[in-house]
Amino acid sequence: MTAYAALAAFQDVVVLLNASLLTALVAFIVVKCLYNFGLVIAWIFAAVLLFTHKRLYPRFFVALLVIMFIGTVLDLAVTAMAFDVTIDSSDVRSTLRFVIGAGDLGSLYVQIGAREEHLRGGLSLAQRPTSFIAPS
Repeated sequence: MTAYAALAAFQDVVVLLNASLLTALVAFIVVKCLYNFGLVIAWIFAAVLLFTHKRLYPRFFVALLVIMFIGTVLDLAVTAMAFDVTIDSSDVRSTLRFVIGAGDLGSLYVQIGAREEHLRGGLSLAQRPTSFIAPS
């Protein structure tokens, strides 16, 4: 996910440097670039939480997925409304592709975490979580 956000930020910067654009479009791309740069930092922080096995990671992971999904939907909506771009099925597919892939990674983390807890004598396999949101 960090690579996805970094690539998007890089593409935004390349577009800004290589073209003469309308002021509204430049402002939109700058905001989008800042958003993607913030996501890069957030995903690096999420990786640190993951590898240090912090309890904050599952909630932070879900929050990042929601933020990315909302940001992508807003990106499509603003682009369609403000700049008269038509949205086709490939745009919708690319919007959902990373969310589904990231959800798979999150469920894998939950399964590995439950297995480690069982090996340390914590939870039995029957008690392992079915959701990757940590209990309060």
